[in-house]
Amino acid sequence: MSARFVLGLGSNLGSRWSLLRAALHRVGAIDGVTVESVGRPRQTEALVLPGELPGPAFLNGVATLRSTFTPEALLDRLHEVEAELGRVRERKWAARTLDLDLLTWDGPPIDTERLALPHAGLSERRFAQAGVADLGWGGALDDPSAPFAGAPRRRDELEVEADSEADALAWALTVGMPTGPFEPLEAGSAADFALEASQRGGAVVLFELGDRVRGAVAPVAGDPPPRRAIGRLESGRCRLRLVD
Repeated sequence: MSARFVLGLGSNLGSRWSLLRAALHRVGAIDGVTVESVGRPRQTEALVLPGELPGPAFLNGVATLRSTFTPEALLDRLHEVEAELGRVRERKWAARTLDLDLLTWDGPPIDTERLALPHAGLSERRFAQAGVADLGWGGALDDPSAPFAGAPRRRDELEVEADSEADALAWALTVGMPTGPFEPLEAGSAADFALEASQRGGAVVLFELGDRVRGAVAPVAGDPPPRRAIGRLESGRCRLRLVD
């Protein structure tokens, strides 16, 4: 017997678009879970503790799931996806690569130490309320018109424009859909990361783009694609060139 859940997604570190898209695919790949619909994504200010400086803005989304898991068991699987995509649990409201929350479900209310359904913060989060209200807006997960599958869009084979350099690089390097678990990848520069990630192929996400570059790759089966090097990475644009 299955139940219907509403899932909240958020990211304010790294390649936010790519992380949310990868999370939806990884959740949908869990045996016993089906992603039914995807709501319109929204950018929101990060909540911070009193006295702290503002954090990076969040990209938030909502999706509906059908699952045979109990709510607690489903929460465990979501935490596994978070960890796979770079989530490190520190203090309350810390910046994070990925946040997956169960917001509500079609079963009776739950209030335990681990889980509250409906989510305790649902009434205070307008983006979540709005996302729940317009869940019918999103297409199927692999539909190019669906929000996380279609934006930002690849302009041509080797050039991408996005909201940030992290997303531009991740999308430029991505080959196909994330069909397998993500493997961590770290490099001393964006150029070194691009060379290694392009050799592995598959979907790419970035956790941090700075003095060190941290991310992950979901490799594709078969022959590796041609290696690519960064030709340009600035102002939300990434251009890659083939390496002989």
